Amino acid sequence: MYKVYSQLDRLDTCIVGVTYNHLNHNPKIIEETNEDLDKLATFLQTKFNINVIRPGTTTTNLPAPLTPRDYIGVVDEKLYIETHNAYWNDIRDVSWPTDAPTTIEEWNNIPHFIIDELHNIHNVNELKDLHKYEYKNLIDIVSSIDSQNVIKDSKIDTAMITNIGQTLIVGTWPHFDYPKIVKKYFPNHEIHVVDSQGHLDGTLCVVSEDLIISRDDVEVNIPGFETLYVERTPHNGDQETVFDINMLVIDRNNVVCLYENESIFKKLQERNITPHIVDFRHHEYWDAGIHCLTADLKRV
Repeated sequence: MYKVYSQLDRLDTCIVGVTYNHLNHNPKIIEETNEDLDKLATFLQTKFNINVIRPGTTTTNLPAPLTPRDYIGVVDEKLYIETHNAYWNDIRDVSWPTDAPTTIEEWNNIPHFIIDELHNIHNVNELKDLHKYEYKNLIDIVSSIDSQNVIKDSKIDTAMITNIGQTLIVGTWPHFDYPKIVKKYFPNHEIHVVDSQGHLDGTLCVVSEDLIISRDDVEVNIPGFETLYVERTPHNGDQETVFDINMLVIDRNNVVCLYENESIFKKLQERNITPHIVDFRHHEYWDAGIHCLTADLKRV
């Protein structure tokens, strides 16, 4: 079932995230976020006939998969999911200085009402078990579709990787060697590293076989691609994502985005690519664009 050989191929099946009724969040923001996510799912279904899968919320307070792309990624015909042992299997292997981050200090930094729910309802007493609940929604979904091609406990996701055939464009993290992890899983792919220092999809978007749109504070040199640099405009707070760039490619002639950007739209139209604007009112609050809110499962 899982199939993404190129993120330019037509999107056939994807996940659209949900948010959750967290006590630390404004109820109006929660309500409007879910309204916009519902509208996004309906738009993808009706406009492009995409099969959209929606996760449910596992618990009252634990994070729902608002941004499923941050946790999973399909490369070729395997789905990789960052389940609770990913730190043991991947990060610690390349550069993590100590054991997996399941320390008492980190556990004690969890808000008390979440700890209460974990203790009293779910019988969870360790941070590693908390991670099981964080990913449970996505694990249930992907396992029900095609469990044989799910690779658990991996630090591979398509917020950090863009695959175009045998070419993988890979971002970087400040505290560990992420490209080394990718090379471990994909030794036969051609890997090009962009120093994103965070999620790659907040840094660049490949929109055609010859065009990459990137924020202007990183250097992108991928053979065969022109790079259009876009000024990184400050938003409220310290967002990682450049929302003009965080676009979802539907196919080689359509992309979904949050904003109209004159320079981007001109380049898209030169290549017969139609941009479609959808509304996500609280993108700055969540630091999440359209690409973040979805995860590709199948492209054809």
